[in-house]
Amino acid sequence: MKIIITFFLISSLAFAYSLQKDYDYNSPIIYASDLFPDITQEFEVLQVPSHLQHFQISQKRLFDLFLREGIELEGHPLGVVHFKRATDINLTPLKERLKAYYLKHLPFLTINSVTIEANRHISSLPEDYEIHFKKQLYKQNRGTFKISTPKERIFFTFTIDATYSQFQASSRIKKGTLLTAENTKLVVVDFKRTYDPLIGFDALSKVEAKRYLKAGKIITLKDVTPISLVKKGSIVNVKLIEGNILIHFTAKALKSGNMNERIYIKKNDGTKLNAKIIGKNKVTIE
Repeated sequence: MKIIITFFLISSLAFAYSLQKDYDYNSPIIYASDLFPDITQEFEVLQVPSHLQHFQISQKRLFDLFLREGIELEGHPLGVVHFKRATDINLTPLKERLKAYYLKHLPFLTINSVTIEANRHISSLPEDYEIHFKKQLYKQNRGTFKISTPKERIFFTFTIDATYSQFQASSRIKKGTLLTAENTKLVVVDFKRTYDPLIGFDALSKVEAKRYLKAGKIITLKDVTPISLVKKGSIVNVKLIEGNILIHFTAKALKSGNMNERIYIKKNDGTKLNAKIIGKNKVTIE
């Protein structure tokens, strides 16, 4: 009895046809064997418009189409089935242009792979064309772009698999603190989206925090400012020119600033003067 039951179970599984969610196809005419290679009853299932690169159809419609041929599919119809037309077009030139575009804007990016698909079926790329990227397309790892000729436009979708390095605050950083290898850490993350330009190795020990940064905060160029040549509260050397007379004295800076910026300083007698920064802790009054 067990042998008979096992036989019927094997037989029923052998003729059970279960739809997949995705299929690749080559010809606009899709046959039953394209969905189920081991099917014994061949027939045309549907025709896909020749210009399409992608196509989808409800599972219920496919269930009904097979049922008309006397074949009951396994399970219950739910959702849609996606069809993608296979292609052997060499898209390497587009991939290289896309990589160059991303690396121009995001030099810290490490690109692992690029996938590109035309939004409609094409048999080859035009011999001459212009490529167009949307403004700030580089800020995300997927999107669309187009190529154009005097006669046509072709749109493509793409996905970039990449990682990028970002500096984060390794601990709390107060406003005005110099950023160094000691209070930052380099972290490699998957690239999905980026917002503002990030600082690089060359910024360390050359910039300071423009605002308070909490531990783990990604550090962008908006978060930093070049090291102030003059710090608020520091003692500066003042060069005062009055006619042909040059006078040197020291004063206290009332504000931080960089080259050629004007700040107020306070003399020992409490007098406040407006001065221009000309170097590290050096100002001039003219």
